Amino acid sequence: MRALAILPASKQERGREMTSGEGLSAPAAATTDSPASARRAASVLPLSCIAIGLLVLMARRTDQLMDPQVWAEEGVQIIPSFLEHGPSAFLTPVNGFLVTTPRMISFLALALGGLEHYPGVSTAFGLLLTGAVFAWIGTAPLILRGNALLPLAVALVPSDVEVFVVPLYTLWFAGLALFSLALWRPEDSSRLGARLAIAVVGGLSNPVVVLLAPVSVVKAIVTRARHEALVAAALVAPALLQLWLVHSLPRGATIPAAADAFVVVARFLGYPLLLGFTSEPSQGWIWAAGAMHAAALLAVLVPAQSRARRLALVGLFLLSAGSSILRHDPPTVMHPVLAGPRYFFFPFVFLSWVWLDVLLSARTPVARLLPATAAGLILLSASRHFNRRHAHLDWQGAVRELSLRGRARLPVHSNGSLEQQWELKLAQCGDRLCEAP
Repeated sequence: MRALAILPASKQERGREMTSGEGLSAPAAATTDSPASARRAASVLPLSCIAIGLLVLMARRTDQLMDPQVWAEEGVQIIPSFLEHGPSAFLTPVNGFLVTTPRMISFLALALGGLEHYPGVSTAFGLLLTGAVFAWIGTAPLILRGNALLPLAVALVPSDVEVFVVPLYTLWFAGLALFSLALWRPEDSSRLGARLAIAVVGGLSNPVVVLLAPVSVVKAIVTRARHEALVAAALVAPALLQLWLVHSLPRGATIPAAADAFVVVARFLGYPLLLGFTSEPSQGWIWAAGAMHAAALLAVLVPAQSRARRLALVGLFLLSAGSSILRHDPPTVMHPVLAGPRYFFFPFVFLSWVWLDVLLSARTPVARLLPATAAGLILLSASRHFNRRHAHLDWQGAVRELSLRGRARLPVHSNGSLEQQWELKLAQCGDRLCEAP
């Protein structure tokens, strides 16, 4: 079953991986079984790895699963827009761009669970979408080694888990699905319909499509593959729309100074190796760790047979890091645990995928030493910030007050603390609810 193979490849490539250990595959003994048994054995391992990745992600965000809350713009922009305008709110930007997947979750949660049960129902939908993205990435024919382990690497991202499970932040997982299109094996034309759907829906959910569309156009031109051209076209349309929306939004942000940009890039490289020891390493340690990490990444680009796929990952790391630097003003305030962890999500994921690829490609103990060290430091950083906690806000109580008095202030989390919570003021306006002044 090609779609469930971790590393779709030719028969010769699969044979080499079986003997060299570069990929995950069914035990060799399975070749003596019937074809049906072999196919089942080949699918069990990838699906098990994907399921483990999802379980680890759930274990890292037990606060939201056990005590569902409403977060940030989801509460103060998305919910009231649907209450007042209905389905037409899908076309309303949030902070300057469209967020279709979070809006779809909110729309369904309001329709099925109502306002009172919205937090639990929307969280369930958020987890479902995350699981779907994990299944997609873990079974897609990407150019990387160990595809089925990619979701686990995402679940073990070495930062605060701000983007996990929360419906609003499913836009980041929609973006992750978009990145998979850039890493798709150019010779594989499978799942074209699904790829086109991801390009459109994901592109209307995350502005990173503005950066990925040109990459896909170049890929289509170089490969001259019809299916790649169709995917590129499907990305260009939402990219142009998102670009127009973002450009039309008045902003006071400016392009950061080169010195600040270099500092932040050093942090993107240094933090994954240092957060296992301290949340606030000194700038000297950051520069040292960042320089060593950069040198190690350059070293793994040397082998010609793996250079293309690793260069693609390093390129996506730089692309996503640059996007985060431009979106946060000033960028030096960002921190993977203390301030805006979501801006580190994509760069840290791509770094983890690089080292996973290197580790699974290594054939000797000496060759495994460098990627094992990097992976060990990344895992140590993830373990130190494995879970998070938020304060309980009584959303259901506020909804009951709204039904009794016709007016209420619904609590909304911004960072998980009681001190910095937001609120959604709602009132009964005839036969519908509306925002109250």
